[in-house]
Amino acid sequence: MDLKRWTQLNIDIPTDVYGPSDPGEYPHRDSGDLQKDIYVNGPFDMGSAIVGDVGTTMDYGVLHEVTDRPFLRRTLHESQRELGRIILHGGIGGAFMVT
Repeated sequence: MDLKRWTQLNIDIPTDVYGPSDPGEYPHRDSGDLQKDIYVNGPFDMGSAIVGDVGTTMDYGVLHEVTDRPFLRRTLHESQRELGRIILHGGIGGAFMVT
């Protein structure tokens, strides 16, 4: 699974076709700048934990996260089972939880 691509696809609904997103939905795409700015660092094996970072440097992307259209946290929560399966299948073992 490519977490960056999954996140980008979740916010690939064009505003000019479907209108603005409703509260609780993934934000709809206006310019595509937010999609292009998604980054993923990791995963890194820290011995007792696997860590990584998914985010954006766009101010309005952060604003979506802390208001009513979170897309990074929502994508992580929706992919939690798949990410855990990948980690466990890779022989790392242990539990997996998105916070």
